[in-house]
Amino acid sequence: LQYLEKLPENVVIWGGGANTYYNESIPKIFTDKLILPKGILLVAFYSQQLHIMVTESIGWKPLGKTMQITSMYGNNIIRQLDNVPATKVYERYLRIFSNENFAREVISFPLIIKRHDHNIARVPVDCIDNGALTFAADFSPHEMVRLGYCDPVEIMNHSSKCYITLQDFQPEAIFLFSCISRRFFLQENTNLELTPYQE
Repeated sequence: LQYLEKLPENVVIWGGGANTYYNESIPKIFTDKLILPKGILLVAFYSQQLHIMVTESIGWKPLGKTMQITSMYGNNIIRQLDNVPATKVYERYLRIFSNENFAREVISFPLIIKRHDHNIARVPVDCIDNGALTFAADFSPHEMVRLGYCDPVEIMNHSSKCYITLQDFQPEAIFLFSCISRRFFLQENTNLELTPYQE
Protein backbone atom coordinates (compact mmCIF):
# COMPACT_ATOMS: atom_id res chain seq x y z
CA LEU A 1 0.00 0.00 0.00
CA GLN A 2 2.94 2.34 0.60
CA TYR A 3 3.95 1.85 -3.05
CA LEU A 4 0.39 2.58 -4.21
CA GLU A 5 0.40 5.86 -2.27
CA LYS A 6 3.44 6.98 -4.27
CA LEU A 7 1.73 6.52 -7.64
CA PRO A 8 0.88 9.67 -9.65
CA GLU A 9 -2.61 11.10 -9.08
CA ASN A 10 -3.64 10.29 -12.66
CA VAL A 11 -3.32 6.54 -11.91
CA VAL A 12 -6.85 5.35 -11.16
CA ILE A 13 -7.28 2.90 -8.29
CA TRP A 14 -10.54 1.11 -7.57
CA GLY A 15 -11.77 -2.12 -6.07
CA GLY A 16 -13.48 -3.61 -3.05
CA GLY A 17 -13.23 -5.95 -0.11
CA ALA A 18 -14.35 -9.56 -0.25
CA ASN A 19 -16.90 -10.91 2.20
CA THR A 20 -19.39 -13.74 2.58
CA TYR A 21 -23.04 -14.03 3.56
CA TYR A 22 -22.22 -16.37 6.44
CA ASN A 23 -20.16 -15.43 9.49
CA GLU A 24 -18.45 -18.83 9.65
CA SER A 25 -17.33 -18.62 6.01
CA ILE A 26 -14.02 -17.03 5.05
CA PRO A 27 -13.42 -15.47 1.62
CA LYS A 28 -10.27 -16.74 -0.07
CA ILE A 29 -7.78 -15.62 -2.71
CA PHE A 30 -6.84 -18.24 -5.33
CA THR A 31 -3.49 -18.11 -7.12
CA ASP A 32 -1.82 -20.64 -9.44
CA LYS A 33 -0.34 -22.51 -6.47
CA LEU A 34 -1.97 -21.20 -3.28
CA ILE A 35 -5.33 -20.66 -1.61
CA LEU A 36 -5.00 -17.79 0.88
CA PRO A 37 -7.49 -16.98 3.68
CA LYS A 38 -6.43 -13.31 3.66
CA GLY A 39 -4.47 -10.88 1.55
CA ILE A 40 -4.62 -8.18 -1.09
CA LEU A 41 -4.91 -8.98 -4.76
CA LEU A 42 -3.68 -6.22 -7.08
CA VAL A 43 -4.22 -6.27 -10.84
CA ALA A 44 -2.54 -3.59 -12.96
CA PHE A 45 -3.83 -2.44 -16.34
CA TYR A 46 -1.41 -0.57 -18.57
CA SER A 47 -1.68 0.66 -22.16
CA GLN A 48 -1.11 3.87 -24.09
CA GLN A 49 -4.66 3.50 -25.46
CA LEU A 50 -6.30 2.63 -22.13
CA HIS A 51 -8.99 4.99 -20.80
CA ILE A 52 -10.59 4.30 -17.43
CA MET A 53 -13.70 5.85 -15.94
CA VAL A 54 -14.68 5.15 -12.32
CA THR A 55 -18.16 5.87 -10.99
CA GLU A 56 -19.53 5.23 -7.53
CA SER A 57 -22.97 4.86 -6.04
CA ILE A 58 -23.10 4.95 -2.27
CA GLY A 59 -26.88 4.63 -1.84
CA TRP A 60 -26.75 5.56 1.85
CA LYS A 61 -28.03 8.95 2.97
CA PRO A 62 -26.95 10.80 6.11
CA LEU A 63 -29.49 10.69 8.93
CA GLY A 64 -29.73 12.87 12.02
CA LYS A 65 -27.14 15.16 13.53
CA THR A 66 -23.41 15.34 12.91
CA MET A 67 -21.32 13.81 15.71
CA GLN A 68 -17.63 14.01 16.54
CA ILE A 69 -15.42 11.03 17.34
CA THR A 70 -14.18 11.95 20.81
CA SER A 71 -12.37 8.74 21.81
CA MET A 72 -10.81 5.83 19.89
CA TYR A 73 -8.69 2.69 20.27
CA GLY A 74 -6.26 2.48 17.36
CA ASN A 75 -7.78 3.58 14.06
CA ASN A 76 -10.78 1.25 13.75
CA ILE A 77 -12.46 1.17 17.18
CA ILE A 78 -14.62 4.15 18.13
CA ARG A 79 -15.10 4.38 21.89
CA GLN A 80 -17.13 7.57 22.07
CA LEU A 81 -19.18 9.87 19.86
CA ASP A 82 -19.87 13.30 21.36
CA ASN A 83 -18.39 11.99 24.64
CA VAL A 84 -20.88 9.13 25.07
CA PRO A 85 -20.29 5.42 24.35
CA ALA A 86 -20.61 4.89 20.59
CA THR A 87 -23.23 2.12 20.89
CA LYS A 88 -25.58 4.59 22.64
CA VAL A 89 -26.09 6.33 19.28
CA TYR A 90 -27.61 3.16 17.82
CA GLU A 91 -29.67 2.60 20.97
CA ARG A 92 -31.01 6.14 21.10
CA TYR A 93 -31.87 6.71 17.45
CA LEU A 94 -32.53 3.19 16.10
CA ARG A 95 -33.34 1.06 19.16
CA ILE A 96 -30.51 -1.31 18.23
CA PHE A 97 -28.90 -2.69 21.38
CA SER A 98 -25.53 -4.32 22.11
CA ASN A 99 -26.27 -8.04 21.85
CA GLU A 100 -25.49 -11.05 19.67
CA ASN A 101 -27.66 -9.63 16.85
CA PHE A 102 -25.97 -6.23 16.80
CA ALA A 103 -23.83 -6.71 13.66
CA ARG A 104 -26.79 -8.03 11.64
CA GLU A 105 -29.14 -5.24 12.76
CA VAL A 106 -26.74 -2.35 12.04
CA ILE A 107 -25.72 -3.53 8.56
CA SER A 108 -28.16 -1.06 6.94
CA PHE A 109 -27.08 1.83 9.20
CA PRO A 110 -23.41 2.73 8.68
CA LEU A 111 -21.60 5.78 9.95
CA ILE A 112 -21.08 8.26 7.10
CA ILE A 113 -17.86 10.26 6.88
CA LYS A 114 -16.88 12.80 4.23
CA ARG A 115 -13.42 12.59 2.72
CA HIS A 116 -12.19 14.46 -0.36
CA ASP A 117 -15.80 15.52 -1.12
CA HIS A 118 -16.98 11.88 -1.12
CA ASN A 119 -19.37 10.30 1.37
CA ILE A 120 -17.98 7.03 2.69
CA ALA A 121 -20.06 4.48 4.61
CA ARG A 122 -18.50 2.41 7.39
CA VAL A 123 -20.63 -0.37 8.95
CA PRO A 124 -19.81 -1.56 12.49
CA VAL A 125 -18.75 -5.20 12.51
CA ASP A 126 -19.01 -5.67 16.29
CA CYS A 127 -19.66 -3.93 19.58
CA ILE A 128 -17.61 -4.22 22.74
CA ASP A 129 -18.94 -4.42 26.30
CA ASN A 130 -17.75 -0.90 27.13
CA GLY A 131 -19.89 0.61 24.36
CA ALA A 132 -17.20 0.81 21.69
CA LEU A 133 -17.79 -0.03 18.02
CA THR A 134 -15.35 -2.04 15.89
CA PHE A 135 -15.03 -1.35 12.16
CA ALA A 136 -13.20 -3.09 9.31
CA ALA A 137 -11.86 0.26 8.04
CA ASP A 138 -10.27 3.36 9.51
CA PHE A 139 -11.47 6.55 11.17
CA SER A 140 -9.50 9.50 12.50
CA PRO A 141 -9.77 11.08 15.96
CA HIS A 142 -12.14 14.08 15.97
CA GLU A 143 -13.55 13.14 12.55
CA MET A 144 -17.19 14.12 12.04
CA VAL A 145 -19.71 11.35 11.33
CA ARG A 146 -23.45 10.88 10.82
CA LEU A 147 -25.66 7.84 10.93
CA GLY A 148 -26.73 6.68 7.49
CA TYR A 149 -29.65 4.73 6.09
CA CYS A 150 -30.06 2.88 2.83
CA ASP A 151 -32.45 4.38 0.29
CA PRO A 152 -33.34 1.82 -2.43
CA VAL A 153 -34.87 4.53 -4.65
CA GLU A 154 -31.64 6.53 -4.47
CA ILE A 155 -29.65 3.41 -5.36
CA MET A 156 -31.78 2.73 -8.43
CA ASN A 157 -31.75 6.40 -9.53
CA HIS A 158 -27.99 6.63 -9.27
CA SER A 159 -27.57 3.31 -11.06
CA SER A 160 -29.61 4.72 -13.96
CA LYS A 161 -27.41 7.84 -14.08
CA CYS A 162 -24.26 5.70 -14.09
CA TYR A 163 -25.73 3.63 -16.91
CA ILE A 164 -26.24 6.73 -19.06
CA THR A 165 -22.70 7.94 -18.31
CA LEU A 166 -21.33 4.54 -19.29
CA GLN A 167 -23.23 4.63 -22.58
CA ASP A 168 -21.48 7.91 -23.42
CA PHE A 169 -18.10 6.45 -22.43
CA GLN A 170 -18.72 3.29 -24.51
CA PRO A 171 -16.56 0.90 -22.47
CA GLU A 172 -15.23 -2.37 -23.81
CA ALA A 173 -15.35 -3.90 -20.32
CA ILE A 174 -17.07 -3.16 -17.00
CA PHE A 175 -16.00 -4.19 -13.50
CA LEU A 176 -18.78 -4.02 -10.89
CA PHE A 177 -18.08 -4.20 -7.15
CA SER A 178 -21.29 -4.50 -5.14
CA CYS A 179 -21.00 -3.90 -1.41
CA ILE A 180 -21.94 -6.86 0.83
CA SER A 181 -24.01 -4.47 2.97
CA ARG A 182 -26.07 -3.52 -0.09
CA ARG A 183 -26.63 -7.18 -0.85
CA PHE A 184 -27.84 -7.85 2.68
CA PHE A 185 -30.18 -4.86 2.50
CA LEU A 186 -31.50 -5.27 -1.06
CA GLN A 187 -31.69 -9.09 -0.95
CA GLU A 188 -33.43 -10.27 -4.14
CA ASN A 189 -33.51 -6.68 -5.47
CA THR A 190 -29.69 -6.62 -5.80
CA ASN A 191 -29.99 -7.75 -9.41
CA LEU A 192 -32.34 -4.86 -10.20
CA GLU A 193 -29.39 -2.53 -9.64
CA LEU A 194 -26.94 -4.62 -11.65
CA THR A 195 -29.11 -5.83 -14.54
CA PRO A 196 -29.02 -2.60 -16.63
CA TYR A 197 -25.23 -2.96 -17.00
CA GLN A 198 -25.66 -6.21 -18.92
CA GLU A 199 -26.80 -4.14 -21.90
